[in-house]
Amino acid sequence: MPPTCSSVTARTVFAGRFVALLRILAGPLAGSLRLHHRRFLLANAIGAAAWAGAITLLGGLLGTAAQSWVSGVGWVLLAVVVVVALLVSRRLHRMFEERVAQFSDESRG
Repeated sequence: MPPTCSSVTARTVFAGRFVALLRILAGPLAGSLRLHHRRFLLANAIGAAAWAGAITLLGGLLGTAAQSWVSGVGWVLLAVVVVVALLVSRRLHRMFEERVAQFSDESRG
């Protein structure tokens, strides 16, 4: 696996702690992309610690108003992640199609 995939996957696992449904999908995604288990555990642990610290700090600073804000922001972040994922997948699909066409031209030629 190229190093960029591994670092992107680890960042996804980290960010998964902050986004509602991505938290559920981060583990299977990391496994399917063959992220090394130590790197997964490190990213997951750091993400969990950062999430817990951020939520605790936010709760302490905002009090009871924080609960409604935190539950609402998770869905907004999920929507942002879905839009970004769709844009990235569209770009990756185009790159894949270009490489298939390039490979096909090289094979014929």
